[in-house]
Amino acid sequence: MATTDGSTIQVYRVGETLELAGQGDSLTMGQILSISWWQPQGDAALYLVATVWGDDQVESDVLRWDGQAFSAVYKGFGRFLAGFDGDGNGTADLLIGQDFDRELFYSSRFNAYALNGNKLVRSDLPIELPKMFRVISGLLSDVTGDGQPEAIFIRNRRLYVYSGKNQLYKSSKEMGASLSGVTYDIDPSAQNPMINTASCDIAPVAADLDGDGTAEIIAISAEGNYLQAVGVGSAIKSSWLSVLKYQDGMMMKGTLGDKLERPIQGLAVDNGKAIMVATDVAGILDGTAASYVLAVPVQ
Repeated sequence: MATTDGSTIQVYRVGETLELAGQGDSLTMGQILSISWWQPQGDAALYLVATVWGDDQVESDVLRWDGQAFSAVYKGFGRFLAGFDGDGNGTADLLIGQDFDRELFYSSRFNAYALNGNKLVRSDLPIELPKMFRVISGLLSDVTGDGQPEAIFIRNRRLYVYSGKNQLYKSSKEMGASLSGVTYDIDPSAQNPMINTASCDIAPVAADLDGDGTAEIIAISAEGNYLQAVGVGSAIKSSWLSVLKYQDGMMMKGTLGDKLERPIQGLAVDNGKAIMVATDVAGILDGTAASYVLAVPVQ
């Protein structure tokens, strides 16, 4: 399991306890917005992809993980990047890039990428994504049981589920609540500043919780507002895990575990447990924040 506090990256082995396996930094200097694993088809190597806000723009780095340490593969790719399981084989073997748009932050242009030596080569996506999709807060998983992956993502505190360009579900405005975000000037050369703030939500995960052969969606939910800029406090009152199950053409919604009085800022499912990383908001602005790891049985 890989985690980041926005500046460094830590990798943990998940068992009865968490064991630190190694740590490192992004190649691009700046604020790490998201990290994800990627293992290309036919490649035994495992890579970590980090999207960074550095030098007033979005850049992504690719690092190779050998089980103990990272090594550099590609630095400063000017797009959002994240690894996805595009075919349901349990491996994040599809690398998707999304263009950065200064006015919108997230553009509606997507491509697949592959490594060719020390270069990233662009190709068309093997699946259709909605224009609203966000790579760093998105998930691909077959949650309807039709044999095709749905596009699941969080945008403006709502969770969306799409089949191709067909919207299957739109949640109430309580999803995400990430403390990670960017505030920037859309046009630094303009006489009058045009400030934009963009959030970088934690992607939902998918797991077959009830053993019926079809995955459910697990996503972070919260009551209150989230941190949008340095110097602005968070008003998150509580957070919890929402579970969404597609049944009889509808999304059924429930919860997993108890509500927490601090924001959940990390989520993974491993070895029959939902693993959450909760953050003590009080110390974020002065750099003294602490994080807590909690596990909830899912079966």
